Amino acid sequence: MFADALLRLRDAGMTQQIILLVHDEIISEVREDLAADYAKRLGELMSTTVLDVPISADGEILGRHWRKGS
Repeated sequence: MFADALLRLRDAGMTQQIILLVHDEIISEVREDLAADYAKRLGELMSTTVLDVPISADGEILGRHWRKGS
């Protein structure tokens, strides 16, 4: 599932911003003015359906610096 989502991100041209994969999470670095749109699109591309069960994902902006969360 996660690998399929990464392929969808690749196909959408969104893998250059990825800096770290942690279990089922993706940490990305994007310009602040693009962050909201990127987070929304990331959630859309990560969401899927498996055996008619919807699996949802949310893109979230944690802050200006991922280590500090601010």
